[in-house]
Amino acid sequence: KGMAAAPPSHSRIADAARSAAAGSVAGASVSAVLQPFDTLRTRLQADATTGTARPVGATLRAIAAEGHGVSSLWRGSTATVLRVGGGAGLHFFSLQLLRGAAAGGSGQRPQWVGDAAMGG
Repeated sequence: KGMAAAPPSHSRIADAARSAAAGSVAGASVSAVLQPFDTLRTRLQADATTGTARPVGATLRAIAAEGHGVSSLWRGSTATVLRVGGGAGLHFFSLQLLRGAAAGGSGQRPQWVGDAAMGG
């Protein structure tokens, strides 16, 4: 019979929660900052497929004219920011717990983790 893994300690869960919070903030921030570029890219691609491609500056002016000025570049970004922020938080939470499990509670990273990270 194999031994069951010990449940994560309170300290490991707290560390994972801090990592999740930091990852969520980072993911949401990056998503919000890059949203205008994504909006522009999407519009340029859509225009190219319909045969109405125009220069970047003209596309930016068209986006601004269709909505509420420059803020139109962030239209629809709430769902993206929530999705990316939540996903990044979950990723970092899981990563932190897995690191702790791989270390076996010793606090030291096993050699195989470093080897795997370096492609060895």
